[in-house]
Amino acid sequence: MEDSQISEMELLKNQVSSLEQRLGQLRANERLLIERQTLEKEAIESKMRAAEIARDIEALKEEQDKAQAVRDLSINTALTGLAQRLDKLLPEGRSYLEIVDGKLRLGWNLAGTKRVYKALSGGERISFDLAMADAFGANLIIKEASELDGSRLEETMKRFAESPCQVILVSCHDTRTRDSRWTRCEMPISKSA
Repeated sequence: MEDSQISEMELLKNQVSSLEQRLGQLRANERLLIERQTLEKEAIESKMRAAEIARDIEALKEEQDKAQAVRDLSINTALTGLAQRLDKLLPEGRSYLEIVDGKLRLGWNLAGTKRVYKALSGGERISFDLAMADAFGANLIIKEASELDGSRLEETMKRFAESPCQVILVSCHDTRTRDSRWTRCEMPISKSA
């Protein structure tokens, strides 16, 4: 009987040992399960934060787009107003003001050809400079205008007669304009021997 008791005892010990091993495995599995649940919870929270950040980014993009639209409208309004003031004073054609690659490009559209400011002739540049100075609100403009031909000088004088700006033009060309809004001063030319 003792042998059978020993066998039973050993059997029970083996069962206890197996159960302890199984318990250890179950506890390890439990830890892994808790870790997994924690990671899943953190993943869900991270996804929620990411979605919230994505919504915030989208809202910021919309605000930026609105601000850009307001800026573009302001710039276009200013450029349109400036172009209208220039066109009123240019003797012919129309000014153009464009923003290309973030840079302002301005010039004069003469007979359907756009000419940037740097490409204007001396006489054209005088007319354009006068119009620009007045459009930007100058109170006094003094300009040597001998490069303006007679007809362009006449037209420039007609346009500036309406300007509140005081304009002094110096030219070697005679003008037919005898508008009372202009004061004509002639400098005698001395002939030396």
